[in-house]
Amino acid sequence: MFEQPEHVCLERLAHRRVDTETGDVVDISKVSPSPEQAERLVQVKEDTEEMIKRRYAYWNQSVPRIEDAYKKVLLTIQTDVGTQQITDLITDAI
Repeated sequence: MFEQPEHVCLERLAHRRVDTETGDVVDISKVSPSPEQAERLVQVKEDTEEMIKRRYAYWNQSVPRIEDAYKKVLLTIQTDVGTQQITDLITDAI
């Protein structure tokens, strides 16, 4: 199970945009789209702060049931670390 603080989730999703032509997902905090692509980028309606907070609260209510059901095989990983660290944690667990 991947875990991350709410503020990290809010930040990541608030910057996520979808290119309506290609379907590519773009993080506008990390990539500067070309002017042509910028015109095609849209924010998914579920990525508003209100919706993210609502989904995050629902997830937090669900976690105890998920942890209980899968406690024998559950691996919990913090996602607010680098990609390589996450990969290493998963690889070590396997």
